[in-house]
Amino acid sequence: MDYVIGIDIGTQSTKALLCDAGGKIVAQHSSAYHPDTPQPAWAEQWPVVWLDAVIECLSGCVASARAARGGFDAKAVRAICTGRSVPAQLALESGMACGFGACFGCVVPTVDGYVRLCVEGPVLDAAELAGASSVGSSAGAELPGAFRR
Repeated sequence: MDYVIGIDIGTQSTKALLCDAGGKIVAQHSSAYHPDTPQPAWAEQWPVVWLDAVIECLSGCVASARAARGGFDAKAVRAICTGRSVPAQLALESGMACGFGACFGCVVPTVDGYVRLCVEGPVLDAAELAGASSVGSSAGAELPGAFRR
């Protein structure tokens, strides 16, 4: 049987659902977290918090499915669909080289072409990075029959 996992990354928690090809929920898991508030009216979250939560949720769904179905094989998951409701800016200063854009060592691909972090960055909106907008849309073509749009 084919399965799909849906993951929702939010400001307070990450949630995952494992569904079979008929749309029945087989397992679910969530991982809560809180934004850091270093100053009044500020909110920050490190991307590793989201990554750890996604890994926990995926592992939790697989473990629950194995316990409930006895011998669930994670290789039967045909697609992982993600969504995020968190506007994110990514600080990419570790990729900066000369500091003024002359060496082009800090170039990153975006949806509008390449940018030099030394000049246009180092903080970019996550949706501007090349590939960021295709994560959710391309997954639909790979879903098993019941999940295709």
